[in-house]
Amino acid sequence: MFDFRIAKKNGLDVTRESSIAELTDKFLKIKAKSTSSKTLDGYTNTINIHVLPFLKNVKVTKLNVDRLNDYVDELLNGGRTPATVNRTLKILNQAMTLAMKLSWI
Repeated sequence: MFDFRIAKKNGLDVTRESSIAELTDKFLKIKAKSTSSKTLDGYTNTINIHVLPFLKNVKVTKLNVDRLNDYVDELLNGGRTPATVNRTLKILNQAMTLAMKLSWI
């Protein structure tokens, strides 16, 4: 069970109004404790290059199937390969799973 008091004490204060930028920041802080620096660098680069330019200000609770389909189209039309899109979606999925654990969605 996620303890909100411990999270807040560690700088991971949570709110249902959080944006994708806030979520990915919290995601990276949590991952930093359990992954190698190389993996964390990969997550950070993918988020900074492929997620935040498109979804930074979107509220976690507003990210729905239609918005995700538009996002995938933007990535593919912007020249990203299907492999890059899939890798990006896997990381975004992990972050959204965190949002569910935090009861944001």
